Amino acid sequence: MLSSEAPGPVKKPPVVNQASSSPRKDSSEKSGNRSGVTFDKIMTEKLWKNLIRELTRYRDAALNSGKELKYVHDYYLLSLGWMTGLRVSEVSNLNWGDISQDQWLKVRQGKGSRDRIVYFGARTERLLSDYQAFKISRGLSCRVDDPVFTGIRGGRLGRGGIHYRMKFWVRTTGLSESLSYHSLRHGFATRMLNQGIKLHDLKAVMGHQNIATTSIYLHFTEESREAFRRIL
Repeated sequence: MLSSEAPGPVKKPPVVNQASSSPRKDSSEKSGNRSGVTFDKIMTEKLWKNLIRELTRYRDAALNSGKELKYVHDYYLLSLGWMTGLRVSEVSNLNWGDISQDQWLKVRQGKGSRDRIVYFGARTERLLSDYQAFKISRGLSCRVDDPVFTGIRGGRLGRGGIHYRMKFWVRTTGLSESLSYHSLRHGFATRMLNQGIKLHDLKAVMGHQNIATTSIYLHFTEESREAFRRIL
């Protein structure tokens, strides 16, 4: 079961990465590169359908065979990024105690050391509940201070490990090398705007300090694309 209480103070477990013991800061979030979003860096719904189809196939095969269970973890790791738009560091820092049964999660120490609440729906709640049940069935701890995503040695999955797993799937499915885990966040933002979410509401969800950062995504909505097609 997900937590029914307000999350308490978060302990800091040691970072264990699959790719590097000292992961680099996500380049798409570095200061001065906020306007560096381009179409080729966005995970569109069409691209995501291709990716999730392969993820699902590998996940099901792993569950049936009991082998290569890393593919099961990958399914939930990438799906959460697509469904919530969390930053890589925020996914890495997420503990089970940060997730409420009331369909919200608390992002602790997000960009700029700011905390925020991110609300989600029934699909995301089911995703998290299913993943928790899977981990418990494998004897993995899901206490409130335990990280949601762990590396091969059982410690917290760091940013480098998350990027590593995303790149594996980009190459496995033949997607563009320009796509990264942050592309899931870009895709989330444009998808929300396409579905009518107001810009100021999206700003709060994304954890942006400046509305100008959020407004960048207006250029990549379906409405904007259609306008470009009409003009050009």
